[in-house]
Amino acid sequence: MSVHPSSWGRVSEAHGERDAEGVVGSSCRFCGLDAPGWQEPFHASGDHNDDQPGNVVSSCVLCHLSQHLDRPRIEEEARLIHAPGLSQAVINAIAREVHLAFVRRGKPLPIGELPWLEIERELRASYAAFKVLESLAGTARHRFGTMSPRELGAALLLSRRAGGAQDTGGLRLLPLGRYFRGGRDIYPDLLRGMIEIDSAR
Repeated sequence: MSVHPSSWGRVSEAHGERDAEGVVGSSCRFCGLDAPGWQEPFHASGDHNDDQPGNVVSSCVLCHLSQHLDRPRIEEEARLIHAPGLSQAVINAIAREVHLAFVRRGKPLPIGELPWLEIERELRASYAAFKVLESLAGTARHRFGTMSPRELGAALLLSRRAGGAQDTGGLRLLPLGRYFRGGRDIYPDLLRGMIEIDSAR
């Protein structure tokens, strides 16, 4: 999506040290997030067997998500929206802050439909911001025929194989509040870890 390597320059400028699990130990190359547990290795060439330093950079889970529309549970993790005025990194930052607000108040993710009067006052702005972004999924469906990250990924792959253009024209991925690793949703744990770090400061 909009955080593809072509939008941020040379990969070799930002590689970090990898730990025993292969995670790059530096801030996210796409959005700048520096939070323990959020980093994953991103392979700029798409070749996950090429672990040379010039090919691997650190990516937070949300920026990494936007690079892998073929993830097994992508439909539960994200939705396509049409937001040409916002970068993918900004969408991710907004979604992360909204999700943090909900977790701080003990509310479950993903965020569902809630009657406005039942939303705690402290959450109303976060809820409204998320719902505005979520409403842009309808525009994505109208303009591109789908809100499905998997369907878009398949279409882009076919287009690339056929040598066609890949203009996604403002399509972004809205993280819904889940991120599966090894079959388990680790996203709530990541958010709680951020909250603990913030509380300790």
